[in-house]
Amino acid sequence: MRTFFLEGRFGMFPTALFGFLAVAVALMCALRPDERRLGLARHLAAITLLAGLFGTMLGVGGTLRYVGQVPPEHQLEMAALGCAQSLNPLVLAAFLAIVGGLLSLIGAYRRRPAGG
Repeated sequence: MRTFFLEGRFGMFPTALFGFLAVAVALMCALRPDERRLGLARHLAAITLLAGLFGTMLGVGGTLRYVGQVPPEHQLEMAALGCAQSLNPLVLAAFLAIVGGLLSLIGAYRRRPAGG
């Protein structure tokens, strides 16, 4: 897990911050359903996905910017490795958004009035 986080570089930090906030709010929402918490959890999940996408874009951009400095016989290999590592923030964002979404779903279900 540590390697996964370190390979994702800078983009992992805002993604993790917003993602763990989203999961925490969604957990509170599951325990005590409230429309305000549901809205906040949804927005934090969206920001988490955007942060992951932004981190991925920065990583791919950095990889492609510097791949020309690698000897030609290793450029494809380095580009593939760099792009694979650049996907880590998006993977983290998707995972945290899914966990937060499931918890929010529980909160939304529990908030639903009986018989309706």
